Amino acid sequence: MNENNIIDEAEFKNQEIRILLQKARKLCYDFFNVDYVYSTLEASQQLGLESELIRQLSKEYVTQIMHSHTLFQEYLNILKKSKLDFAELDFIPLRELAHRHLGVARNLRIKDFEDVLESMMSEDDLEYLQLLLDVLKACAIRLEPATAYAALK
Repeated sequence: MNENNIIDEAEFKNQEIRILLQKARKLCYDFFNVDYVYSTLEASQQLGLESELIRQLSKEYVTQIMHSHTLFQEYLNILKKSKLDFAELDFIPLRELAHRHLGVARNLRIKDFEDVLESMMSEDDLEYLQLLLDVLKACAIRLEPATAYAALK
C-alpha cells in the first residue's frame, strides 16, 4: 500500500475497486503477517527524486505488473502441464520475467514486491509459485487500487 494512497472506504464510489482492494489487503496481510505501507517519500529521499515522480513511476509499474500477470500465469500453466506430462520443467521464462520486474521493484524501493519476486526467482513448488503470483497481484492492487483496476479492464 502506498502511504499517499491510504484509502478511506467511503471515498471509493466504485464498489468493484473497493471489493478488489479488500481481498488484496487480506491476502497480503495473511501472506506477510504485517501491513506493509510503501513510502514514496522514503523512496524519493533515497533516490534523490521528487515524490510525485516516484508516485507516477509506481503507477506505471503497477500497470506493468498487472499486464505481466497474464504472462506469469501462462508460464506457470506450462510448468503445470509439463509436470503432469512428466516432462522437464523449464523455469527460465518465468524467472527471467520475475527478474526484470525485481529490478524495477528494487529501484523503486517497493519491499513487498521485492520479497515476492525474489521468492519467485528460486521457488520450484508450483503450488507455492501460484500463491506468490496471487500475492504479487494483490500487492499491486494494494499499492495503486484504481490503476490496477484500470489495467484489469
